[in-house]
Amino acid sequence: NIQDTSNPASTNPREFLSWTVNTNTTGSTFSKYNIFRSTTTNTDYTLFDTISSQAQNYYIDARVSSTTVYYYKVAVTDTDGDESGYSN
Repeated sequence: NIQDTSNPASTNPREFLSWTVNTNTTGSTFSKYNIFRSTTTNTDYTLFDTISSQAQNYYIDARVSSTTVYYYKVAVTDTDGDESGYSN
């Protein structure tokens, strides 16, 4: 889920991302959420930031431009270094 949470009266645009909290399905332990961002639909995603709290299921991107379209994906990494597939 992505929402524009910018205040129209402000010059500081922001994007709010949220997702379902990860639940471990194997013997490994949660390590971090990886936030990926792109300016191209479904391509060229690069690691943008990480979140180490499993309970935090949101991210606020304040490093955006009001004239650029951004696309986001989230993946989970476990303590073994395995990364899930990208979110939808």
